[in-house]
Amino acid sequence: AQLRELFGFTRTEAAVAGALGRGQSLEDIAADMRISLPTLRTHLKRILAKTGTRRQAQAVALLARSMA
Repeated sequence: AQLRELFGFTRTEAAVAGALGRGQSLEDIAADMRISLPTLRTHLKRILAKTGTRRQAQAVALLARSMA
């Protein structure tokens, strides 16, 4: 809920962002959520846009700080 409020994420984007912030790999997140890797990458692109970051590592660092 905190990530949804901070960045305007959808529920799925917030779930992906939370998993990224906890250090999970894209493959593990996709498997856990039972979605395809291309679908997960679409969510990641939206997360990057909403956080104003350009790279996954930047987004992960920002998300980790936001979750702390």
